[in-house]
Amino acid sequence: MTTNKGFTMIELIIAIVLLGIFASLGTGAMMSLFSKGFTFNIDRENLNSGAILIYNNMSRDMRNIRDPDSITIASGNRLAFYDIDNNLLTYFLSGNTLEKKIGVVDYPLDEHCQTLNFRYYSDTENLLASPRVGAVVSTDIRVIDFTAGLVFNYEHITINIRVRPNNVEE
Repeated sequence: MTTNKGFTMIELIIAIVLLGIFASLGTGAMMSLFSKGFTFNIDRENLNSGAILIYNNMSRDMRNIRDPDSITIASGNRLAFYDIDNNLLTYFLSGNTLEKKIGVVDYPLDEHCQTLNFRYYSDTENLLASPRVGAVVSTDIRVIDFTAGLVFNYEHITINIRVRPNNVEE
């Protein structure tokens, strides 16, 4: 009596078909994971680009405040001042859009800004609850802290800027 060693043709075909089915199921899952990873990277890149734009604009503008008399509004969610080119600049949140106003024209900086907060400090680094501002009053602001929270598709970035304006020292 001889014993057959090996697989029959039907067993091989069934094994190949099963491998094909498992491979096709795994490919769909892998494509879904790659798609989610790609979307995550795009969302993160959009937030990073917005954060860099905000950081560059605001830190440059706040360093170029014209003089101690040029800050007109300094509240927790709005900052307005004249820069060294004599432009009136205002930063504020309108809905979820961080706006930069130059004169009377609004320029959106980022449309994913959920929070905006300004804090002002004296030359001794004391927090100023009510800073002096206005055209006839020299400001007591020496340092400006700015915090903004950006959110896009469940991705979060917080921007913190601490600026010492060049021209407000007395």
